[in-house]
Amino acid sequence: MKRIGFIFLLLMFCGNTASQVEPRPAVQTPPTETEVSPATETEEPIEPAMEMAEPDEPAAMPVEVEGPPDATASLPPWQGKRRVLTIVNDYRLAVDEVVTTLVLIAGDATLHGTVTGNVLVLGGDVELAPTARLDGTLRVLGGQVSGGTGMERRIYVHNGWRVVPAGTRLLMQPHTVWGISNRGNLWLTVGKFGVSCLTYLLLALMFSRQVQRMVTRMSEHPVGTVLFGILMLVFIPVLLGVLTLTIVGIPCLFLVLGVLFGMAIYGKTAFFLLIGGTLLAGRLKPLAVIFGYILYFMATSVPYIDWVTFLVVNSIAVGICLLGGVGQQSARLVRAAYTPRPAVHY
Repeated sequence: MKRIGFIFLLLMFCGNTASQVEPRPAVQTPPTETEVSPATETEEPIEPAMEMAEPDEPAAMPVEVEGPPDATASLPPWQGKRRVLTIVNDYRLAVDEVVTTLVLIAGDATLHGTVTGNVLVLGGDVELAPTARLDGTLRVLGGQVSGGTGMERRIYVHNGWRVVPAGTRLLMQPHTVWGISNRGNLWLTVGKFGVSCLTYLLLALMFSRQVQRMVTRMSEHPVGTVLFGILMLVFIPVLLGVLTLTIVGIPCLFLVLGVLFGMAIYGKTAFFLLIGGTLLAGRLKPLAVIFGYILYFMATSVPYIDWVTFLVVNSIAVGICLLGGVGQQSARLVRAAYTPRPAVHY
């Protein structure tokens, strides 16, 4: 027993001396799944920046509202910008074709495709297939329309006496066929007014003697000049109709239209000078042409009388020009006939 007690005291003494020596750091073992250290509960582990960076997610695209299908979306660009003009020939628009504007003169049209603008047919018929699509208006002068279910509000057929005002308004404003915007139409009207005023003024100054001769003839024979102008109003449409019926007359048609256009401008210069000079009592003689044109321009802007004024004034202008040319040639022949020839002595 004494030996056991001595060994126990020796062990206690060794334990006290070992506690005074600095302990060595114990080897840390990774915590198990069930053991969590206090530091991991409050602090998040710091990972490298490269690991934290994540690829940016694409931003949400706005939802597009589906509108009406565009006929030109799936077609080449040139197919939606075609303007077709056909004279004395029939035309057929296929199902997969798209045109902007279609104008036919003395020909029939068969539409199966799409027209994004206006259609004008002069002296022909139009057949609209069930697949036809018309975004603008369809005007037929001197013809009929078949088909076109659901397009009745955009179809205008002018036959009989209604052809005259419809055709006259088309001559007055041909640019309306191409579907120009209101702003563009305003600029065209202003430009037309300015160019016309300048043209009539220059003609009155450059050909003052010839214009004054036509003015004198109108003032001396007003009734005969008006009657001759009405005769031209009947003769010119008949002449143009005859030219469209023959193949040889088609090239001459454009030549005749150009000559009539020049004669109308030349004759209207004298007509405006007469009207303006009468109202201005002979004062500001060159500017009387502009004043007369302003009155004509205002009259052609009033509904129901616009086409009547246009036809009457232009037919009188053509008649004045013809009478002026014939009168001048007759005066030359008379002077040549009554001019005494000098005697020849042998």
